Amino acid sequence: MNAVSFAQNSLIQRQRLHTKQELSAIPWLGLLEMENKEFVVPDVKVTQAAEGDVVCRVGRPVTYWFGVIEGCSK
Repeated sequence: MNAVSFAQNSLIQRQRLHTKQELSAIPWLGLLEMENKEFVVPDVKVTQAAEGDVVCRVGRPVTYWFGVIEGCSK
């Protein structure tokens, strides 16, 4: 995917399923009971935010949680 098409796709359009390696790097996931882990893991998605992407907006209801795997957000 080139930089132009990457920037035109939304975070949701760029999301993908997680890898086992990515799941193993989530510290809190190992603390969940199996029942809760089985509930959470299928909904874990990975996406790559481009510079300037809006991840969440002030004043909108929260509909998901997100974590930063690499880099930083502000």
